[in-house]
This record gives sequence, C-alpha cells and structure tokens, in this order.
Amino acid sequence: MNQILTKLVDAVEETSYFAVRIADQYFFLDAIASDRNIKADPKIGCFYRIEDPSAISKVFANYSRVSVNTVRYEVDFGQEEVGMNSMAIPFKKNGNLLGAIAVSGPSTRFTSRKMERAYEEYLKILEEFGMQDCI
Repeated sequence: MNQILTKLVDAVEETSYFAVRIADQYFFLDAIASDRNIKADPKIGCFYRIEDPSAISKVFANYSRVSVNTVRYEVDFGQEEVGMNSMAIPFKKNGNLLGAIAVSGPSTRFTSRKMERAYEEYLKILEEFGMQDCI
C-alpha cells in the first residue's frame, strides 16, 4: 500500500492515505505526506467517526447502498475541514470493500479537476502493479 500511496503523492503532489473501517469508525493505516509546505496531515492510527462529513466516511457509509460499479470516488469540499478538499476512492477486492484510498490538499490547489486527474493517476498506478481487480 505504501508504494501505491507514494506514487500517488508523486503524481499529484498532495497527501495520500489509506483508511480501513472498524465498526462505526475508521482509521488511517498508512499515509504519505506531500512535500509541499501547506498540506493535509492525517494522523496514522487515530480513530474517526463514520458520521463525519469526510470523503472517507462517505465511501464507508455509502458503499453498501449503491451498486459496486457506480461509485468512482467520494468528495469533501471543505466539509470536514474548512480550506481543505479531499477525495476518497473505494479500495476493493472481488467486489468487497477493503478500505479507502484518499487524497487531500488545500482547496486552492486540490480542485475537482485535480481530483479527476488524481483518480486517473490512481488507475494507472493500479495497472502498473497489476491490481486492476481492486477498482
């Protein structure tokens, strides 16, 4: 996972992380911070409530409610933290949700256009690792 996150940070220059759900909470298993001065700073091992308005919470809350093929990624435009935007991509194996890959950055840089680019880069990275079945 660390290699996927590192490649994603290199591609989009924003912080990326991997979160898993445990009951009604989620926490970050791994994170790679951007080299930029202003950046997201997720805390590895800290628990967060699923009810939070974050993109990650939306993946975990909505995944079972929609067709597995319809959700590409969820977004958070300053809902969790003012001035920060995030996207979260369901990380699946055989249709089962294992976790969420997220990317976050300042709202002035991490726009919807950059989120779409990050998703395209993510797909390329999974293909590079032969992990297309995780989409």
